[in-house]
Amino acid sequence: MDRLPDVHWWSERGKLRERKDFWQRIEKILARGTKTKQDLPFAEFLRTARITPDDRLMVARFVEGYHGADLEKVSTHSLAENDDEQEEDDNPQFRILTGYDSLLEVIRGGFAHDKVEVRTSTTVKRIGWRRGDVELIAINRLGREETHRAQALVITLPVGVLRSDPASCSTQM
Repeated sequence: MDRLPDVHWWSERGKLRERKDFWQRIEKILARGTKTKQDLPFAEFLRTARITPDDRLMVARFVEGYHGADLEKVSTHSLAENDDEQEEDDNPQFRILTGYDSLLEVIRGGFAHDKVEVRTSTTVKRIGWRRGDVELIAINRLGREETHRAQALVITLPVGVLRSDPASCSTQM
């Protein structure tokens, strides 16, 4: 792994500008969240707080990216508490030099291969679920439909995919 420098850039009117005050601005806005009487969803806090549009966008992107949080669901107080727990240089970012697929190989190595199957590049078409029984219908990377049954299922998705069409996400059995 390679540790990245803690440098932040922002695009203004089509030009990149370094934001040397990035962490100070983020921390100031998150700290304001603790001052709300009621613990609000962060999106609601952003809609009502007196914050410049640039800062609103910057902190929203930070919360979605760094915390991997949905702004409509994450608690304003929890973000501020989480931020308070961190030390000055407690925000390091790293890149895996051999590519993220090598991380997946490490994860796969921790599973009992006869009991766990890890699939990538698979499109889920339908999930049927009841306690102890999951049926998954998916399209594999070759475009073929497959059906899988198991006692449990874990699916990971980027936040953007989850947000794209929540109405299409349903389970039935």
